[in-house]
Formats: sequence, C-alpha cells, structure tokens
Amino acid sequence: MEANKQKPAHFKKVEDKYILTGKIFCGLCGNSMIGVSGTSKTGTKHRYYYCHNAKSKKSCNKKRIKKDLLENIVLISTLEMLKDKKLIKQIVNTCYKMQSDTSSVLNSMENRLKQIEKEIGNMIAAIKQGIITESTKTELSSLEAEKNDLQTSIAREQMKHPVLTKEQIEFWICRFQNTDITDQIQKQKLIDVFINSVYVYEDNIIITFNYKDGEKSIDFSDIEKIEKKKNSDNPNDYQSSPLKVIGGPSGTRTPDHPVMSREL
Repeated sequence: MEANKQKPAHFKKVEDKYILTGKIFCGLCGNSMIGVSGTSKTGTKHRYYYCHNAKSKKSCNKKRIKKDLLENIVLISTLEMLKDKKLIKQIVNTCYKMQSDTSSVLNSMENRLKQIEKEIGNMIAAIKQGIITESTKTELSSLEAEKNDLQTSIAREQMKHPVLTKEQIEFWICRFQNTDITDQIQKQKLIDVFINSVYVYEDNIIITFNYKDGEKSIDFSDIEKIEKKKNSDNPNDYQSSPLKVIGGPSGTRTPDHPVMSREL
C-alpha cells in the first residue's frame, strides 16, 4: 500500500484519478495501459485506459477501453470475490501464518528464550539434588539476566509488529465487503489491497488478485451485459451484476509482469 501511494494516479484530482494505474496491462503487447481523456463536440469529457505502446509508439493495435466500465468490472469482481467464505478463510489463515514469518528477529529471540528457560530448569533440578558450585550460581544468575533482557526485547518487538488474531484479520478483510463503489477513496483502497494486476485482451479481461491462484477471466460478452445494466433505470441491478468465471487465460497470454509475483 505504501508503494501504491507513489503512483501517478494518487496525485490527480479526484475526478481524474485512474485507480488501476500501475496494475493494468495490455494483453496484446504486455506494456502498461495509461489513462487518457478527450472532449467530445458536446463538451462531454470521456476517459479511457489506453495501451502505452498503442498511444506513443503506434506499435500495438489494442483499442482504448472506457475507464468507468473497466474500473467497475474490476471493483464488482473484487466484491464478488469477498463473498466467498471459503476463500476468505484461506486468505485469513495465510495472513495469520505470514505474521510469524515476517519477523525472523522475533522468532530467533523466542527460540533463544525457550532454550534459556530449559537450561535454567536443568540447573534448578541439579541444585535440588545437591549439585551446586560457585560456577553454577554464576551461570544461573547470567541466564536469569539474559532471560529478563530477552523478555523485554520480545515485548518491544511485539509492539512494533503486533500479532493479530484470525478473528481480527477476518474482520478487517470483511469490512471491504461494504465498500461504496461511488466513493473514490474507498474504491482506491479496495484496488490497492486486493488487486495484483489486470490484463486487457481483445475478447476478455484477466484479473489477478493478491492471493495464490487468484485469477479470474471475464468475457466481453459479460461486460456488455454489465454496460446495459449500468444504463438501466435501476442502479442496484448494475452493482449486483453476476460475472461469469471462465477459468485461466489462454496459452497466448503475455508472460507475467514482475508485479504478479507477489502473493499472499
């Protein structure tokens, strides 16, 4: 999320922001897609995502795609994903496990503390049996002092990297189910947290989420249905439009972009 803050889209005016900036790529050439706009004869401003190669180098034939349409497809797909209770449990378990993997320093200190407590226990057992020398007392005092220091260091490290319970993680993730897709800030947060990349092809879109094997293909025929719902009188129909999952991308897909290597 810190990296996302540095993207150009975050510094534009609210109405000009392209929330998929840095995450959207052309399915034909693999280059990034950028936000462009134009004004019609009636004075209406239209916004699109356009392949950088197609715009600047004319080396790609990818057509522009409407900004609002594409962003809403991605937002709705993400909200649909968040309704999958089994998947949410999987993400929660992975996030919970990641907490113990991220702080190698904390793991090292905790392992050393266990070792010290074991050594202290052995010495106390020896003392009870009458096996006691001056060096034994010195060593026991040294271990007790190291134990106290470690406990203090562990407490400080835990304050810097608090360990969340599974319930806390699930609560945080599920809050995004109530995202208002008419609110710019909420939309951006949803994209920043859950979307890894979006590849736009001629006949479909591949959305990759930030979890292992989190890939979804949406056919343009489904997009047309959503566009019709968007223009209907009932906005609720549009926001709850079902999206068809077609499976993985075809074998002609452009090699993965570096940003796609990150997984939860």
